[in-house]
Amino acid sequence: MKCIRFTTLISILLLLGISDLMANDNKYVFAVNSLRFINTPQKGILSHINAGNYFYDESKKNWVKNNELFYPTDTDLVSPLTLEDAVDLELQMAMKNGINGFALLYTISRNRKILDTYDEIVNAYVEVIKKKGYDFKLMMAIKFERGVKVNEGIYDCGTHLSKIYGSTKNSNVWYKMKGKKALMFYKSKGLMSADELKSWEKSKDNELDMSAYFDRFSEITSYLSTDVSIIYNALWPGRKKEIELALDRFETVFFEKSRMLRQGKIDILARIIKSKNRPFVQTVFHSGISSYYVMKDKNKKKPQRFVMQSKIAIDDCYKEYDNLHYTRSIRDGFKSAEKNNAELIILDSWNIFIEQSHFRPSYNNGWGLSVLLKSYINEYQGKPNEESLVMSFLPYQNTDGKGFLAYKPRKNHSYKDDTYERKNIEIVTNLDKAGDLYFRNKLVKTIPAGRFVTTVPWSEGEVKAFVKRDGLKVLEIYSTKKISYSLYRNNPSKAYVSSKDPELYDEMVTMLAKKEVDFFNNRFLLPRELYNQWISIEKEKMTYYTSTLLSSIEKSDDAIGKMDKYHKKYKAKIKALLSEFNYSIWDEIINEKMEYLKPLADYDIHEFENSYNVLPAN
Repeated sequence: MKCIRFTTLISILLLLGISDLMANDNKYVFAVNSLRFINTPQKGILSHINAGNYFYDESKKNWVKNNELFYPTDTDLVSPLTLEDAVDLELQMAMKNGINGFALLYTISRNRKILDTYDEIVNAYVEVIKKKGYDFKLMMAIKFERGVKVNEGIYDCGTHLSKIYGSTKNSNVWYKMKGKKALMFYKSKGLMSADELKSWEKSKDNELDMSAYFDRFSEITSYLSTDVSIIYNALWPGRKKEIELALDRFETVFFEKSRMLRQGKIDILARIIKSKNRPFVQTVFHSGISSYYVMKDKNKKKPQRFVMQSKIAIDDCYKEYDNLHYTRSIRDGFKSAEKNNAELIILDSWNIFIEQSHFRPSYNNGWGLSVLLKSYINEYQGKPNEESLVMSFLPYQNTDGKGFLAYKPRKNHSYKDDTYERKNIEIVTNLDKAGDLYFRNKLVKTIPAGRFVTTVPWSEGEVKAFVKRDGLKVLEIYSTKKISYSLYRNNPSKAYVSSKDPELYDEMVTMLAKKEVDFFNNRFLLPRELYNQWISIEKEKMTYYTSTLLSSIEKSDDAIGKMDKYHKKYKAKIKALLSEFNYSIWDEIINEKMEYLKPLADYDIHEFENSYNVLPAN
């Protein structure tokens, strides 16, 4: 009898363990990925390393365009990334971070021609996932911009979704909720009039009627030959009536990024959703800088085009940014997801995460953000974690003075203390066992096992920290970045560096160098030894260019001069490596590429109409 009971107990425990594993397998972390920013010259904005100084210089025509351009590592390749290359690269980067899905941001705007290009990019994601056999899911996330004619927008959205789903109907790449394809309406204010919104805001809950607005979503889905589960974006955080009305029509409701700071409202949403047995979706977002400018006199938001055309003075406007206390927004988001048993986490947005962590490895934000994210994602999905050390800081704080563009925290997108980031450097440890934390060679304190956040006062100096255990360094951060005051920087962009940065940087540079060498080696068929030597030469060049620009951040002309000198030495190394005939072919192709590439001085990632690095509108 005891044997039977023991066997039954073991069976129950095994079943519970299997159930937990299956539950964790169903936990998805998606990132909102704007199709407008796919990293390839043919289809979108390239990954740039850009100082974004925004300081006034009378020698420039317009202060808005006064950006110093820095070396774009991935655009130096003789064969730039194809659309499939870029898509594959983003998928691999996402999966390395633990991300297992993209919400592809499909923007319905007055630019209707761009939708065909979006369709091509979406199809590329589907095809690459299928071809490579990646365990990765996709979901369409629809954004309606204001100014779109509602009937046109509904038609465009419905017909293009029908085309996308129809061309991929036999594909298993789409994320499903309750057995149906999930369709997120990311932002939908373009589907309503200003008068409608005002009337709803003034309505008492018992009089609130949003049926006509909800009918427009049904009009869109009427074009589809497949059933979908709609994820609806609530207009007012915490307004129970809207949530209840939406759940009568849609699968679930979520709050977009700005609302995630209001934890009490999120808990109300979670309780209502759980009472209806619907999946809870948690948003996690990371600080960003607004693309618009705010006019000081009228407090009105204006696009860059208006600021330039109207020749607005630098002191007459400012930009807004999200003051999210370094890693706190990420920590709070995952804590809320765990508390409310989220089925799906949405990172908003992937383009902020990828651009500020991967392609600017030793420049702006660094890989620490990715390392931090992965540790939280692993925890959420029940996977083992590696030990890690991440440091977050403001690399530069400008000295007070005129001639700088001002930045102010964005209301309802920022934590209340707007001095936290200026006063502190944050160090996040994730340890298997306790260890001693050192900052700039001085002992800070003994850190316990698990994840722990330590702050030290912001001060100028080296970016250097390490953890010691039993007298040995087990984790170390050392970056060529410096923390300093500067006359040339007035930008709240933060840096995130980690103990894994050298390894991650080497992986990226190796991949890019290999792509460069393979382009030529398909013709030259070099012996393995020479092939490997060439990869080493290319890696050295990319690393030198990036580090040179970093050390010359205030004087880009000096950096470009050093790079020109290095390029001569680089060519000599290639000449010594190749036969005379092969070198002549290499030199001809390189010179031809340089002839057609836009000069460095012409790059401007903030100029949307730059035909080289944004989506073509044809």
